[in-house]
Amino acid sequence: VAKFSVTSASYESSFMFLDSLREIEPAFARLRTALFLFN
Repeated sequence: VAKFSVTSASYESSFMFLDSLREIEPAFARLRTALFLFN
């Protein structure tokens, strides 16, 4: 049971990490577009 809760906590933290990346991703897309237009 302890091993399962560690695994589920790891899944939860990685899901939160991916969720925060998904929020940041449009800003990176705009930055890439701006850099591409300036070059």
